[in-house]
Amino acid sequence: MLPEDSTARKIAQVEAAALTQQTHINDHFKVLKLENKPTPNSDALFREAAIQWLVETDQVCLHRF
Repeated sequence: MLPEDSTARKIAQVEAAALTQQTHINDHFKVLKLENKPTPNSDALFREAAIQWLVETDQVCLHRF
């Protein structure tokens, strides 16, 4: 075999394998920076959001937080 032919066949095999390789689920997810992450759930944040919603929608709160 000619050296150029061997190299071309190896390159073709690698390219064909790359096209048929199944992707991993990790390829679809990105790591978020700390400042881009949503705030964690907590009772204080829920209470604050609930009060803000009650005020904005002009609702009466019958239960005490």
